[in-house]
Parts: sequence; C-alpha cells; structure tokens
Amino acid sequence: MDSRLAAKVKKKYDEMRARRTAEKLLLETEIYDAVPQLKEIEEKIQRCGIKYNRMVLSGDKDPEEASSCLDAEIERLKKKRSELLTEKGYPSDYLKIEPYCPKCKDEGFINGVQCECFMGEISKLSFEMSNIDPEGLESWENYSEDLYSDAVNEEKYGMKISPRSNIKKIKESCMRFIHNIDEPNEKNLMFYGHAGTGKTFTAKCVAKELLKKGRTALYMSAPDLFDTIGRYKAKAYKEGRFDDPLYSFIYNTEVLIIDDLGTEASTPSRYAELLNILNSRDERNRKTACKTIIATNLSPSKLFEYYDERVASRIIGNFDRLIFAGDDIRITKAIDTVKSAEKRRSEHTGLNES
Repeated sequence: MDSRLAAKVKKKYDEMRARRTAEKLLLETEIYDAVPQLKEIEEKIQRCGIKYNRMVLSGDKDPEEASSCLDAEIERLKKKRSELLTEKGYPSDYLKIEPYCPKCKDEGFINGVQCECFMGEISKLSFEMSNIDPEGLESWENYSEDLYSDAVNEEKYGMKISPRSNIKKIKESCMRFIHNIDEPNEKNLMFYGHAGTGKTFTAKCVAKELLKKGRTALYMSAPDLFDTIGRYKAKAYKEGRFDDPLYSFIYNTEVLIIDDLGTEASTPSRYAELLNILNSRDERNRKTACKTIIATNLSPSKLFEYYDERVASRIIGNFDRLIFAGDDIRITKAIDTVKSAEKRRSEHTGLNES
C-alpha cells in the first residue's frame, strides 16, 4: 500500500474524530446551559473511574467488587441523565455522537488491523486518482473469453494456438502480475496487437483489481501523458519549482498504464521523456512496487522504428510481451447485436403471423 495514500486517509480519520469531538462540545454547551444538573452528572460519571482506582489501590475493596460498585453507580447516573433530558423535551441519547464506523470508532484500525472502512477509503481515493471509472465495465467479471475465436489459424492470427487459448494465457499472466506486484523481479507488461483485441480492457482490469486492494494506479493515453509532461516543463521553466500532483504521480504510482503508445505527437523530446519515466520507475521498483503496463499497436520490431534504440531496448528487456490476437471485438459485438435484433424481429413476425 502506498504510504502517502494511507497518510491522507489517516488524516481524514483524524479530521472525522476532531469534527465529532467539536460537535459533542457544541451539544454539551447548549444542553448544560438549558439543564445545569446534567453537567454535574457528567462530572460524577467521569470521577467514577478515579474513585475505582483509589478503592483498588487503597485495598478497601477487591477489584471485582469495586468494578461492580462502579458499574452500578454509572448505570444510576446514566439513568438520571436520560430522565432529565426527557423531562426537558430532549431525546434520551441527545449527547451521544455516533461514529461514522461503529466497528473501529473512526480509528481506522481494530487491534492494530486495518478496518474495512479504512481499506474502503483507500480504494475510493485510489480510484479518484487513477482515471479509471469504478463503475466501468472493465473487470474480470465482465472478461469474456468467448469473444475470441476458438479456431486455430496461424496464417490469420500469427500463432499456433487459437485466440481464445491465447487470451486465457494472457489472463493467467495478468493474475500472476497482480499477485507478485511487490516483487522487484516481476517484469512490467507490454500488450501489443491489432486494434480492438482487448488490450485497453485487459490493462484496466488489472488496474481495477489492484485498486480494489488499495493499491495505486494511473491510466493515461500516450498523447495525454506526453502533453502532461510538456505542460509541467513549460510551467516549471516559467515559474521555477512548483508541485504538480499528476506529474509526480506518473513517476510514483504503483502501476502506470500507458495506452496507445506510438500515437503521441512525434517530438524530439519524447524519447528522453519516455526513457526517463521507465528508468525512474524501474529504479523505484527496487524498493517498492512501481510497475508499468504499456498497451500499443506496435510490434516489438516496430518499436525500434518509432523510438530511440535505448527506449525500445528498455521495453524489450524489462517487459513481458503479451501479444493480443483475434478479430476486432468491437466489430464482433456489433455483428452479434445486429444478429440478435434480426432474430427478435423474426420471432416477433412469426408470432404475428400465427
């Protein structure tokens, strides 16, 4: 888990507890003015603990007997408090401010273990920073291998197995990548193949699975990535040193997805910028999870035509290359939709004729 992300969530919990304390103080100020006896009762309840410690330390009573007496006294005072509140027209639990999470009482931890609510906040913040829609269709639950042909056609698909068998192997590689995200020796992933074969969908599935676990991820198309870097450098040149959270996140997020690599504008600086990103992230990955996923229509051999040899070599050497093959899924889905509509029309016509 990203320590900076955890620190942000912890700060939020600190603020929630502070807000709850402030709300209670306001209620107490209001109610004590209206019912002064209540303040006396609250002070007596607080003194019960001190009284218990004194009884035990002095030896006047054994701990079990002292605890029993204390419980009885506190119960009597609480009952009196409820009666006073009711008499004055207030709810009996008027002074009780419920925590947002009843399990951890807004501490975020239970006996040193992260509460579910804390993990939920981590995941929520992770999604907000990721450029990935948590409600989007990209998930393993929607990952349909049936969209890929089961036919073996080496001439058409460029491989000796069917696209369906291939995509199953790709999913296995992705699941291993997710499981080994913290392993420095686990390689980055390069998805390549023709348009419409599921590269972007698969990359987002990987990211979403990690985001649900509270990890950080950032999805950016190559044009957006280089535009962001360009804007940062232009502003830094004009204004000097300044903080840009998105620019920093490109280098520090646990998983960076660069989609459509090769579609960005061809500028002299893009080689150096991409090389800097890859080198910096690889260096960081030796200490903490910092992996990269590249999705592109470019084959490994084409990388050397589009990029500086140092960039292409870096990708070839540090990435597991997974080739996506098959028919264009978008076209396949469109054809299936048309066929389904025609079938419904045919069935409807048949019913009308009968």
